[in-house]
Amino acid sequence: MNLEIAKENLIKMKPLKYLEALESKMELIKNKNKLNFNIDIDEITIINIENKYYLKYTAEDIDNYEIAQAEKDF
Repeated sequence: MNLEIAKENLIKMKPLKYLEALESKMELIKNKNKLNFNIDIDEITIINIENKYYLKYTAEDIDNYEIAQAEKDF
């Protein structure tokens, strides 16, 4: 797992296996200082929908501009 894949998993809410979701979250935590957008790592949760796991940012105050900036990398 690398930071770029972890960011993509979060931003695009890709369906993952639980281990992949956990690895992505750990990668984001480990590299939080290298992220090119400002998020609170504690607000990232792993949710289960029909046996697929997703990273979800639960903070309501995330800036749409920051999301757009992060998505532009993909």
